Amino acid sequence: MDLPVSELAEHMVRIGIPEPYATQRAEAMADQDNAFWGKATPTVEEITGRKPRSLANFLSDHATAFARQTI
Repeated sequence: MDLPVSELAEHMVRIGIPEPYATQRAEAMADQDNAFWGKATPTVEEITGRKPRSLANFLSDHATAFARQTI
């Protein structure tokens, strides 16, 4: 969702982010050329030899590592 800077900053403050940082972060996000904060590059594949994958796929593949453990 693309929010105006003021609305995004207000939301961040409501969830506990200090106001000066929330405003700076919202302004920085608005300055980006696209919603992904940058362009896609071939770097992951160049370094690892594997195609990059989505965060959703990574989390799904490693769900057990992120599962809440009970004692």
